[in-house]
Amino acid sequence: MDEQGKYSSIEAYLLGQLSEGERQAFEERMAAEPELAQQVEQERKLLSGMAYFSQQQFKAELQAIHREVIEGEAVKPPPEGKKKPGLPWWLIALVALGLAALLFWWLQGPAPTPQQLYAAHYEVFELPSASRDPDNQAVQAQAYALYEQGQYQQALPLFEQLLENQTNNIPLQLAAGNCHLQLNQAQAALPYFARSLAADDLLYRDQARWYAGLTQLQLGLPEAARAYLQPLADDPSSSYQTQAQGILKALKN
Repeated sequence: MDEQGKYSSIEAYLLGQLSEGERQAFEERMAAEPELAQQVEQERKLLSGMAYFSQQQFKAELQAIHREVIEGEAVKPPPEGKKKPGLPWWLIALVALGLAALLFWWLQGPAPTPQQLYAAHYEVFELPSASRDPDNQAVQAQAYALYEQGQYQQALPLFEQLLENQTNNIPLQLAAGNCHLQLNQAQAALPYFARSLAADDLLYRDQARWYAGLTQLQLGLPEAARAYLQPLADDPSSSYQTQAQGILKALKN
């Protein structure tokens, strides 16, 4: 398949335009071709993220126009004897009323879906430098290398092998969970984040909550996502506070 054909297939998959058989065949290709799966993920994030952020930006711009034109002085006629160049005030007022109607319509529009919020905020977990493990040094080095190259399908079984003897290694748990997310296997990612949270490691607790919350968004479960994201939003010391607050605010709209 040429590049144009491949991207057409990716677009059709993301937009839900494939038949059930075509969708299953495409997902089997993604499982066998990590590079294709990565391209699908990048395109999905691009489409969903841009749609979400453009919506938020447009809302902000309309609100600014509303404040300046409707609540400001632009709609008032100039005092007698002080004519200003430009459009007549009544035309400005008419345009302002149209903008106000558009603003009202837009703000009443649909809120972003949980999946769109996931796509707008998700970034793959960055593994810290590998600690020396004499018994599994070669396997760990290979797993890290594959993960950093975006070859999540190949990296996942290596992380699972390492976790058999390193259950409390939280970075490995988070990496394995992210492999599943990158492979569109959100349900399978949850146990890794749950184990990471259960360990209550102060260094990785926020990251475990963050990825667990995002996973629930990807699964379309906003209430479950709130349970993980609210502690982050309430914690001024959390590096995820602002993002968590933004997601929770969007979920209320």
